[in-house]
Amino acid sequence: MTGPDVLAVQRREDEAFARVEDLLGVMLGIGVAISTALLAAGLGLWMLAGPTRAALLLLRIGLLALMATPLVRVLVSFAEYLRFRDWFFAAMTAGVLLVLVASVLIALSH
Repeated sequence: MTGPDVLAVQRREDEAFARVEDLLGVMLGIGVAISTALLAAGLGLWMLAGPTRAALLLLRIGLLALMATPLVRVLVSFAEYLRFRDWFFAAMTAGVLLVLVASVLIALSH
């Protein structure tokens, strides 16, 4: 490839990575907003009615949503690194994903 061709390919790759980062930012915002709403509803219900089944359920789901948010981000990053054929970062992200999944499973089992 000549100089301008290499620059054009690099520009497209940079734009693709920027789109992925934008998507991940939106996903994180949505995950945090959902978990915040669930936790606030559960806490509000707890304060109004005490530790009811519904309040505990909302709190538990809110915490699960909060834990799932970074997990989903890493999963999407892994898929994108595979799509871009960036094997080093795909392998590193796979390692992070395994640690996160193991942590969540251990936390949920206790």
